[in-house]
Amino acid sequence: MFYLNATVLKPRRFISLLFYAALLLLVGSCKRYSEDGKLSVESPEKRIRAFWLLKECVVDGVDVVDQEMIYVYNLSGVTDTIKYSLRDASLEFKYYKTKKGGDVAKHYVSYLTINTSNYPISVVSDYNFFDHHNKLKFSSNYSSYAGNAVQPLLYNQSTVLWDIEKLTDKELRLELTNDKGQSVKLKFVERLS
Repeated sequence: MFYLNATVLKPRRFISLLFYAALLLLVGSCKRYSEDGKLSVESPEKRIRAFWLLKECVVDGVDVVDQEMIYVYNLSGVTDTIKYSLRDASLEFKYYKTKKGGDVAKHYVSYLTINTSNYPISVVSDYNFFDHHNKLKFSSNYSSYAGNAVQPLLYNQSTVLWDIEKLTDKELRLELTNDKGQSVKLKFVERLS
């Protein structure tokens, strides 16, 4: 016999009660983000591993995805200018393990690629989830002169924690207030093969 609040439950009723409690927990845990639409049983780690295309970059209410940006840099006394927009920028998330001896290391790596007037720029960074998968942190030691042009998009502060507003198998929305006090919202859609 099973006891619950000093009441004797029959085994069949107890199993039914456990089933419905588990179902409620499952349904409640599948929708994690404020703008998620449908339920998903995949973990955030699995849903984010995709090739995403940037569709919106809204800074203080203005979509700047098509705005031409200019970055001037000086390398060894030679000055050059890179012109670019964020249209067709992509962000790819990958996960892999390495094994050295008996230790297994997990690697979470993202690749941000932006097409410029000169050549594509790719910035590699690590990423991690924080705050029960509600925040996403990018960290990069990338210091290339060209990478500095696009680096502020994702990692312009030492500890950038993006709020994950939506993460489904087709859409990713990130939001933060940057070090200049600007509200930045990014919307990515999954690239279809």
